[in-house]
Amino acid sequence: MNAYSVKKRIFFAEFPITVGSLVKNESKRSSESWRCPGFLRVISYPALDAPLVAASWWIIFARAFGNSDWTVVRALFPAVWSIYLLDRIHDSKDHRGGPPLRKQFAVDRLRLLKVLAVTSAVWAIVESLSLSQKVWIQVGVLAGFTAGYFLLFRWKRQAVRFPCKETMIGVCFAAGVGVPFASPIHPVKIGGLLVFGALCVVNCLLVSRAEAWYDRTTDPSAYFAGNNSSFPFRGILAAACVMAGILCLSGLHPVATMSLFASSLLLFGVTLQPDNGLHIQELADAALWLPGIAGAVLVM
Repeated sequence: MNAYSVKKRIFFAEFPITVGSLVKNESKRSSESWRCPGFLRVISYPALDAPLVAASWWIIFARAFGNSDWTVVRALFPAVWSIYLLDRIHDSKDHRGGPPLRKQFAVDRLRLLKVLAVTSAVWAIVESLSLSQKVWIQVGVLAGFTAGYFLLFRWKRQAVRFPCKETMIGVCFAAGVGVPFASPIHPVKIGGLLVFGALCVVNCLLVSRAEAWYDRTTDPSAYFAGNNSSFPFRGILAAACVMAGILCLSGLHPVATMSLFASSLLLFGVTLQPDNGLHIQELADAALWLPGIAGAVLVM
């Protein structure tokens, strides 16, 4: 066996071995008795979940609101990916007390994430240059919103009584995805984006609750890092389902409606898991990107 073959086998074996060791090390801190599907971790650890959510839901809303120019996704995906990779790289600098699994992966595979961050940033720039000025601005708006809330809450270090950080994430994603379709303004458009934004807020808060033990020392601005212990997750998800049904009757595209329903139900399932579940982040993110991808495929 030549040196290249040995090196190749080691590289591909490295990831599952690392995942197994991480699960073993974390199991003592978790009360869960279930396991997370491996493919969800493959998506989550290299920060692919956020760009998948942004790109897939952009396609859904583009079809729902009558925008036929979907080429923006070519630059949208790598732009969001590069931002989240940079955030994951930043997280790897502070791993006191043993970080959550995706952050531990960043610590162990920092060089890989840096290569992916540079590659995705260059990819986004190249794709943006080949698109029209209007599309380039649309991509920049979402990237700017996303980068903005990261910078804002990196500076904010005190405990909070209201989920400002998580709400800002939901607002930024909904606004960034919806800006290209804002004109002309229509109640159905605003309603659809509000429901999507609410689902993003629930997603972030579920992750925050599961990682409260870690955020208390590394991210005090997270909602559950302070004295907050509850949030009306199920009430918001029920309201999201009702709102999606009303929007469907008011003319929202059926696929957009079904995707909103599916994400709401999947997030409801995540709320039934233990608060400190080991894989809440992977499951909560999958509750957004799985229906997003399914809906995007249906409307393309």
